[in-house]
Amino acid sequence: RIRDHVASVQGCELNTVEATYIENELGIPCFNGHVNDMPEDQKFDAICAYQVFEHIAEPHFFLHELRKRLNPGGELFILD
Repeated sequence: RIRDHVASVQGCELNTVEATYIENELGIPCFNGHVNDMPEDQKFDAICAYQVFEHIAEPHFFLHELRKRLNPGGELFILD
């Protein structure tokens, strides 16, 4: 939904089938893996984590990884 309002979007999905769907059907580049495996120099103005935290064993570590990938002044949006 946000794609038409921003310069670019990118997904991050652990599940290969879902990552492929995001890329092929939705036309959104998608990193297939865990956020902590993404290059640390890849930064974002906003990160959205929707219905993710119930699947995270170490939420503090996950939040730390997300924060490292935000640009200064970037925002993190969480929906559980």
